[in-house]
Amino acid sequence: MNKSTQTVSLSIDPSGFMNAMKSGFESHISIIKELAQNSRRAGATAINIEINHESNSLTIVDDGKGIDDFSKLIGAYKSNWGENLNAESPYGIGFLSCILAADHITVKSNGFLLSANCEDIRSFKPIGINHIEPDGKTSITLVGDQLKPIFEANFGEIFAGFPVPVFINGLEIQRIHALDSGLVFNESVSGKICVPRLWKSLAGENQLAYTERVTCYYQGFQILTFGFEVKSNVANVIHLDYTRYKAIAPDRHKLINEDNCKSEIKSTIQQFIRSDIHKVFDELGEEVILNAYHTLHYYKCLDILNNINRIPKDVLRLYKQYPIINANREPTDNEAIKPAVHYSRQEIVEKKIPIFRHENFGDYDEDFSTAMYAYEMGGGYLDEPLDKHHWIYTLAINPDHKVIHCEIVNERKPSISQMDNGADHNAVFCDECILDGPMGKISIKSCALIDGQIVIPGNSSNSDVVLQSKDFTDEFGAFYQSNYDDDSQAFSDWLVAARLSDDPDALLKQVLASKIGNYPMLRNKIFSVGIDMEGEIFVSHEQFPVADNLLPALKEPAEVNSKYAESIIQNQPDLYDAIELHGVRNINDDSSEEGTHFVVDDESPEQFSVYLHCKEGGLECVGDFTDYSKATAYAEELSQEYNWKIGIFTEPQ
Repeated sequence: MNKSTQTVSLSIDPSGFMNAMKSGFESHISIIKELAQNSRRAGATAINIEINHESNSLTIVDDGKGIDDFSKLIGAYKSNWGENLNAESPYGIGFLSCILAADHITVKSNGFLLSANCEDIRSFKPIGINHIEPDGKTSITLVGDQLKPIFEANFGEIFAGFPVPVFINGLEIQRIHALDSGLVFNESVSGKICVPRLWKSLAGENQLAYTERVTCYYQGFQILTFGFEVKSNVANVIHLDYTRYKAIAPDRHKLINEDNCKSEIKSTIQQFIRSDIHKVFDELGEEVILNAYHTLHYYKCLDILNNINRIPKDVLRLYKQYPIINANREPTDNEAIKPAVHYSRQEIVEKKIPIFRHENFGDYDEDFSTAMYAYEMGGGYLDEPLDKHHWIYTLAINPDHKVIHCEIVNERKPSISQMDNGADHNAVFCDECILDGPMGKISIKSCALIDGQIVIPGNSSNSDVVLQSKDFTDEFGAFYQSNYDDDSQAFSDWLVAARLSDDPDALLKQVLASKIGNYPMLRNKIFSVGIDMEGEIFVSHEQFPVADNLLPALKEPAEVNSKYAESIIQNQPDLYDAIELHGVRNINDDSSEEGTHFVVDDESPEQFSVYLHCKEGGLECVGDFTDYSKATAYAEELSQEYNWKIGIFTEPQ
């Protein structure tokens, strides 16, 4: 049997205890809160706080009952309050925050005076108490450089819910959330509660709304705040029942089990709001109640909407534009928009506005048949929840992907399969793409991603289908416009090539027409163009017979109306300082192998050209015109855009 050879007992190192307590308080604001709290418990009817920046001193004076036992004032874990105030569970260590933060302290109360260096108190030295003439006041003065943060504090925020009037250097603090502030408080299981109703919207019409902001006070000081703030100082205010809720020592800046407390407080507010809405329902009418959807949703009162024969517009989204994989894009607005009105039950029953019920509507993987069906039908979908017993859930169409049947009429594969990154899927051409769903059949008109492949019906050329095939947003929702532009153009080019792949002449004309517009010097010229086995272009200048049906077009001069300033300026307008309009004339005859060669001729012009004058000398041609008026109009257009003067050196003959 083992026998004890020694005994131990709990001991506290005094200096270690004081050092630990220095870091135990949340901030220097704890000092002012502790002093004001003691004044309140002493029954003060007013509290005066004097701040002296020159002496770095803070004095708090109250008319309470005063201090009877100074030993308990500076004693740790000793409560000097009566039975009622002890129910607040004072820890008895709050005053230590003053001793720990100041250099010197002076206390006057009930004919006694304590004046000492705080270091002596912290070192557990005996402190003398002297007699003075009583004046019915209690004053505590702290001195020290460490007090400066208190002087800059927001006292209006600190004392917003305090039950006793507070004066700072003679000016009264506005206590906007105090029980005597004029707010209407009601008793609740959580404490005294004020729930403000916000009646007016920004537009001025009646609107039922409640703030989500909650501000909780504990024994007069803010201890918890949460929820969205509608506007400054508007909040559901609760003065918590201190017998029900407990705060963390030493300075009560946070509730014990805060998350559980927050949930209980929110539930209390919900009960008050639910009761209030029932009171004002008939007074406000259906329209205001429907407009308050988000408030009802936040406070779990959606069942109030069950007996209204209209559905809140905030719960619906209508497909007015082409469906895509991600709505955060720039080319067009969001394709799913909120309706402007609250649709009636009758309109939905009669399918005047078909509403689809689909939990993941708008979230697709390789198949947009559901979205395209709703889009072509002009319908919408439920985007926000209602109470599970709401009538909409029995009327809304549930278009599971299984019940949308796709019929592709006369399907054919394109001859050119490579898309050059324009889309990430294979494609098929068809005469028609028919979607068969809960509301019958409908033929889609746009290219769409259906069952893992891009379906291209009829003559559709909608390049936005790349937005169904690929997501052009980054992890933060930013849209890559340049990537979209490149892929959209790549798809359009592929579509042209794929459609014309069996007709080389048509394909070449399509390609040249899209490229030649900016090069007017090529007009009226004949080349023999070839494409080798590697896809490289070569040009032959050998003579070849010209088809008779081309001769009239070649002999008749085409009207020239070419504008190419942007390709010349290239975002460097500082290189130029003026505009000149000159006449030009072709000095080669029609039989010349060199083709046309225009030179400036202001006396007998055949055409007219607009030039930019270079600051370093010389001219750059930026436009060629057959019509003089079009040349002058283009010069005026450039002058207005760049603020350049115009010099006109020719006139029409």
